[in-house]
Amino acid sequence: MKVCERKRLNLDWYESRSLQNRRIKKHLIEKIVKNKSYNFTKQDLMWLNYEDLLELAIANTNRKISITLGRGKDFSDRCDAKFCVSQFRNNNVSRGIWTHSVSVSGIGFKEGPLRVCVYNKVADCFHYFFIPYKAYKGYSKLDIVFESFSNYYNSAPKCSGQPSKWLKWWQYEVGSFEEMATKE
Repeated sequence: MKVCERKRLNLDWYESRSLQNRRIKKHLIEKIVKNKSYNFTKQDLMWLNYEDLLELAIANTNRKISITLGRGKDFSDRCDAKFCVSQFRNNNVSRGIWTHSVSVSGIGFKEGPLRVCVYNKVADCFHYFFIPYKAYKGYSKLDIVFESFSNYYNSAPKCSGQPSKWLKWWQYEVGSFEEMATKE
């Protein structure tokens, strides 16, 4: 393929996105298959989106809950599952402010705790959160910041992907997928 055609189609972005999608789906499908209680094949699961896979992985890991898919909740324990991918972006060009973060959106009508799975694409790893309802009640969206930089006007700063755990919401990070799925 000609260089100009590769650039015209922005293939670097699509290749990166393809690798990211494979990594995320592989991770979630491994959790489902490990605790499998039904006869979906891995091939069937590949067609589902991240949040569907996350819900199945949580319910297969935590046998005490059922998937309800109700308004404001995904599970019988009133919890809701959210999957997010981190973004590294220039939030304020004139001030040179860059942020590596995730936005957990669509939480305004939730009724219980959030089980959040985050793919950190800079560090190529996963983070898990169990956020109690009382902590986010009244919010319509949560911004979980990994890193923040200022005074970078001409180029992007070097992002490590390592979270600044003293920032808001990091106190709700848990140690594993299994802990996130089973915490009450």
